[in-house]
Amino acid sequence: MYHIWLGDMEKEWKTDAWLTILSIGPIRNRYYEIFKATHFLTALFFDYSIATFILYFLPWGFATFKTYAPHGVRPAILEMLPCGFVKIVVDAGITKWKPGQHVFLRFLIPDMHSLVSHPFTICSLIEPNKNEMVFYVKPHQGFTGQLANIAERKRGGPAKVLFEGPYGGLGFPETINGFDEKTVIAGGSRVGFTFPIIEDVLRQNAVDSSEKSSRLHILLATPSNAVAEWYRSTLHARSLKTAFHTGRPDLPKFIKENTSGTPETSVAIVVCQPSSMLHDVM
Repeated sequence: MYHIWLGDMEKEWKTDAWLTILSIGPIRNRYYEIFKATHFLTALFFDYSIATFILYFLPWGFATFKTYAPHGVRPAILEMLPCGFVKIVVDAGITKWKPGQHVFLRFLIPDMHSLVSHPFTICSLIEPNKNEMVFYVKPHQGFTGQLANIAERKRGGPAKVLFEGPYGGLGFPETINGFDEKTVIAGGSRVGFTFPIIEDVLRQNAVDSSEKSSRLHILLATPSNAVAEWYRSTLHARSLKTAFHTGRPDLPKFIKENTSGTPETSVAIVVCQPSSMLHDVM
């Protein structure tokens, strides 16, 4: 026990002196990484930190275990596509999901922020013989740029991930197949969002060929010719018709042309695109 009025408080300063020096503006700016690392290291030598760590890390560890234990560590494959997207395929085990849902992925790869989870929209449906989550990611700077670099190095090589979810969805009671007319609009890198919806409709058509379950219109707006060609080839593989147009799409006109507007007709319009295009739909 030390008392500042008795002049013995300076005995406690010996562990803080060098941190005080490193906190001086010019020194901190010049050696910021050392300044940051020494603060974390020195925190271990303070008595009150022990209680702080226990109070924080025990519930954090329990919550983390509870979140990821149901799925466990899952194998994944990273692949760089010619259109510039990173394709991620994750073995989902027994997990079930619906079109429009997303999960939080944590990549157990060195230098990949393994303690941070990132949200990704699922771009596939459950297959009868394999249960794989597929994601398409447009690389930018930071985390997604690192993903692209790893995908190029591994060239389809394996990785390990943790995932949390699925969450969200399209907001319908069941699926989009319950509507008479269905329109899906996607913009930019949101192209993968449409695939599980298309697959869901095609599967329904396989068991019900009525007009109600067969009408689906998709609009993809992208500035990239490579993405447009890749998307068209993917749809052609499923024997679906496509058409190319140039310029900014007239979304109100597109919706009007592809909906009857009769009172007895139920219409579903699903949009996943930048806010600038979303205002055109609303």
